[in-house]
Amino acid sequence: MNLVSVAREYVRRVVADIPGLKALLLDEDTMGILSLVHTQSELFEYDIFLNGKFDPKNRANMTHMRAVCFLRPINTNFQLLEEELSNPNYGEYHIYFTGPLELKHIERIAQADAFEAVQSLQEVYLDYFTLSPSTFHLNCPRWDQGRPVSGISALCLSLKRCPVIRFQKNSSGARTIAERLSTAIEKESALFDFRKTSSPTVALILDRLYDPVTPLLLQWTYEAMIHELIGLQNNRVTLDEKAEKKKDLQNITLSPTHDTFYAANRFSNFGDLGQNLKAMVDEFQEQHHTTRGVETIAEMQKFVESYPEFRRKGRDVSKHVALVSELSHIVESRSLLNVSEAEQELAATDDHAAGLKHLRHILNNSSSRIDDKFRVSLLYRLRYAEETSVHIVREIRESLQDGGLSPERLKLFDMIARIVPREFRDAELFEKGFLSAAKSTITRGLQGVENVYTQHQPYLVKLLQMIFRGRLREELYPFLHKDQYAVSMKPKEVVVFVLGGITCAELRIVQEMNDKYPELRIILGGTSMIRSEDYVKDLEDLVYRKHKETDTDV
Repeated sequence: MNLVSVAREYVRRVVADIPGLKALLLDEDTMGILSLVHTQSELFEYDIFLNGKFDPKNRANMTHMRAVCFLRPINTNFQLLEEELSNPNYGEYHIYFTGPLELKHIERIAQADAFEAVQSLQEVYLDYFTLSPSTFHLNCPRWDQGRPVSGISALCLSLKRCPVIRFQKNSSGARTIAERLSTAIEKESALFDFRKTSSPTVALILDRLYDPVTPLLLQWTYEAMIHELIGLQNNRVTLDEKAEKKKDLQNITLSPTHDTFYAANRFSNFGDLGQNLKAMVDEFQEQHHTTRGVETIAEMQKFVESYPEFRRKGRDVSKHVALVSELSHIVESRSLLNVSEAEQELAATDDHAAGLKHLRHILNNSSSRIDDKFRVSLLYRLRYAEETSVHIVREIRESLQDGGLSPERLKLFDMIARIVPREFRDAELFEKGFLSAAKSTITRGLQGVENVYTQHQPYLVKLLQMIFRGRLREELYPFLHKDQYAVSMKPKEVVVFVLGGITCAELRIVQEMNDKYPELRIILGGTSMIRSEDYVKDLEDLVYRKHKETDTDV
């Protein structure tokens, strides 16, 4: 159940089985799906001399080449195929769809293929964006309830699993996706007719509000900091021109498959990262000095043979030095260590007075951005909504308003306790016994002192523990269809899907649990990979929808 291996094998099948010069035609989604598992140079090895977005209107006539179309089975792509096949630009077409096709779709393509240019039509179940061997996302908004069904279905087909479905009872969205997923599996029952394993594979559908705290917290691991503070989209990072003068470092690719330093350090905390980067720079400088002493023919030959690797290391050093420098600048300029300490005080301890003191300190800190102040204020409201006096709420609100917070976000501050009801906030998120016990032990990094910045653990940890122990409460997370097979044994494989997106903190937790318990397997996915800003925008949208529902009721 290694998603990277599965995805690479599917792509290999798509591009390797057809001989000769090929053009690889993709839609917007499959471009991203492909870029996460293969580089341009790897595709070139399969005789792919042209690849890009499928657009019949902007194609030159290339009848000497074979077209390999890798597309999602959506109406837009069927329309483009009809247009392309009515006037073919390529000698022949090999079409691969990322999910099951209906008979009407096959008939539609056959009718359009007047020149009989289509040589093959196949399904490959790669309708998801692979982030790691155990995580994926679908690059869609939380309100899109159709995309999760096709994505989870393709995932299960690619892993050859027919899951037992459970869902979060207090989320209508999670229930809807669970029901539609079940319908899709029944509709394609022949495809899902896999031999039953000794224990069931559980697909658990959650709403992001099952843990409203984790997306608001700053994380201090390399990947999480890049994603939150700079932006990481399909393994690509764009640095501001002001921050990075060298043009070749303004657009950076980060792939754990092809970047050994990133693979080894993506989950390293910021303190350890600095030490590891220094070791990498020292090693490269040592190699650089040794190249200056090249004199004999044998030494020259050895240097030439190792030169590509030497250049690659040089690029990696420059890339990671630029990234860490930018992260350090952002952390210092925004006083993020202070912000994070306040967040952890609110999320992982049970001291109202101390939490309020930390919040006031952040609100009065001129170095802190209004977005950071707002995020800490939301955490305070989530934590102490029922215990806060009216005048304290007014004090916080006025401070945010004076700091320039938008009216939409002020409204979210007012309504957060209604948007995230008590039934979500009471799911042991702030229970003293869990989160206080979840404090990290003394760890290295961040000056080597007790790490007050990483006390909180995502609630996903406890959910997964309960699932594997067979103790996940049915009244909160019911089975969609309960049978003897579903409840007879403790599961050893779990697919968790989060409507509203997953976080880097949860990705790291899943990776660590998979490494620690090799007899178990966890796959984590979501509608998207979110930053705190994405999550806040979703909450704003929830406020808007709640107002709309209220207006309709009136």
